Amino acid sequence: MKLRIKESLNSLTPKITSNLLNERPPFPKKAKIEITTRCDLKCYYCKLTRNNPQKEMSEFLVKKILQDLKNNGVEQVGLFWLGEPLFNKKLSEYIKFSKKIGIKYVFITTNGRMAVPERIKDIIDSGIDSIKFSINSSTREEYYNTTKVDAFDQVIENLKSLKKIRGSSKKPRIVASSIFLPSNVEEFYKINSMIQPYVDKHYPLHIYGDKNIIKHKNITKKDNDHKIIKNSKKKLTCIAIYVTMLVSICGTSYKLRWKNRIVFL
Repeated sequence: MKLRIKESLNSLTPKITSNLLNERPPFPKKAKIEITTRCDLKCYYCKLTRNNPQKEMSEFLVKKILQDLKNNGVEQVGLFWLGEPLFNKKLSEYIKFSKKIGIKYVFITTNGRMAVPERIKDIIDSGIDSIKFSINSSTREEYYNTTKVDAFDQVIENLKSLKKIRGSSKKPRIVASSIFLPSNVEEFYKINSMIQPYVDKHYPLHIYGDKNIIKHKNITKKDNDHKIIKNSKKKLTCIAIYVTMLVSICGTSYKLRWKNRIVFL
């Protein structure tokens, strides 16, 4: 298991190829569209918990962006970013439109709370290629500590239902990811053991940059019991700025400050 985790982490942080390291790199083949900023959880590590504009992208803009991405050679589109995509009632329609115009691979990441059987059936019928559950806790108590919502049992039940609904078909691909902290390796193992029968793949997500998440000993019970700290170890460069376009709720590309330069995503 430990070797597989290391291999997964390495596969998610490949070496940045030379053709991307120039002033005009090729247009990315993959993009994510922030169709909503709404979310039903309050995860302590998410910026939406601290600042959430509670918006949804207009249907006109979503379809225009999808067509523009297709025209520029994008092959994979994620209909989500930081918000919960299942909040957007037109999600299935956007999936159908994406497939209709020739997007090869359409996917979402969900926290799973709203992924009830009725909604999942509709999404599968729309032609989605992959559904990923983000599961970062192995127990109901830890889930509540992380999200401030008592929904752990519902999420796991929804994941099991997804597997049952898909049946013997290989589509959509069922995936799960979990934040991987070197300081709490066993938590990843516990999650993996619990959900492995219901997913095609479960992989770790490494924290990029120079931050880390640790348990905070001197904190009141009503607050989150974690804090984000500076990591003294070498930064892990985020490869998303090279390979994935991220389109914000207002239709513009995200921008990040990286090595004292503004980088548009």
